[in-house]
Amino acid sequence: MQPTTDPTNGPEAWLNQGLRLAAEASSDALARWLGVPAVMHIDEIVQCSVEEAIHCLGDDDQAIDVCVMGLDGSLRGLMVLAFDDESGLKLADLLLSRSQGESSTWGEVEISAALESMNILGSAYLNRLAEHLSNRSAESISLLPTPPEFSRDFAGALIESLFMDQIAQGCEAFYVQTRFAVSNQTVHWTFLIIPEESSRQKLLEVIGHTERGHGSD
Repeated sequence: MQPTTDPTNGPEAWLNQGLRLAAEASSDALARWLGVPAVMHIDEIVQCSVEEAIHCLGDDDQAIDVCVMGLDGSLRGLMVLAFDDESGLKLADLLLSRSQGESSTWGEVEISAALESMNILGSAYLNRLAEHLSNRSAESISLLPTPPEFSRDFAGALIESLFMDQIAQGCEAFYVQTRFAVSNQTVHWTFLIIPEESSRQKLLEVIGHTERGHGSD
């Protein structure tokens, strides 16, 4: 997947820094909740179409797990945490203090663990991103999460059931792919931020402030 903007220069680099800081904050929050050391690596940050982002989450014949929360406040849209079964069930084992491999299917308890993870990850992510944006904005930016929902399906079905409105509106996604190592286990997940078009325009205005020399983070 190719970025639509140059990730190494100018305001896009500053926005990518905010997405990176937010991902780090979310992983730190989860590590504190688990009570064990953790290391996070960011593999890729890309801005692309929503449809392209969803297809990049997995092969067409591979089910994708997603926790989706609404984004309210200064910017509106969706935040998505996506992962494959292996990573999601590894995390469920950690959260439920089970032996690795004990969680093998998505039952009510496992889904509840995934949603609680999204609450912790999403809140920390949005708080840190809002702080980063506020440092470059003429006004304080608030990013408020709504309760998350869990879905598991193939990419095409997820597009039709969850993201068709965003695709029809031509929304773009910010795609942050990460690896999180905890208790000798590695889980892979991807954050997607999908702002509504009006919010994307507001975000571009905030990015524009960076070009006019506002302070650094």
